[in-house]
Amino acid sequence: DGPRGRSPWVIIIAPWYKNRPMSDPFEFAKQRRARLPVEVNPRTGLDYIVTQEGRLELAGFDAAVEVRLRYIPDRDIIARAVFVDYLLALTEYDWSSLEDLSQTMLGDINSELVPRWVQLILTARPGGELHHVVLEDRQPKWDNPKLLARLQPH
Repeated sequence: DGPRGRSPWVIIIAPWYKNRPMSDPFEFAKQRRARLPVEVNPRTGLDYIVTQEGRLELAGFDAAVEVRLRYIPDRDIIARAVFVDYLLALTEYDWSSLEDLSQTMLGDINSELVPRWVQLILTARPGGELHHVVLEDRQPKWDNPKLLARLQPH
């Protein structure tokens, strides 16, 4: 682990695409989700936690957005390179708020990955002030309290 227990695999994503508004939300969702292909989970019967992190520089935001995805896979996983490409796709569009971005990401991840449990954390510090959004979801009837209790708070 890196400083303060954080993963050393934080990637800075630079927005080199021209940002454009979401004129057709269904087409936009289709384009984003196409950048989130999944791979078969090598151990479907095992509950384990996957963590991926990244950093977004978004037009219209006063500060970089740190993204942390934690999930317990079911049938599929997201490869690291795929996650980075997906984050890059998010820089192509304008976002109204951190909440809008995080809810969209959670919808994409739930739609494509269908994890047993997922937690998405987005953090920005505009003007030095903390703006933190934490979203969680899980499949109905899935629970592993001992595993989730081992997680460090966001």
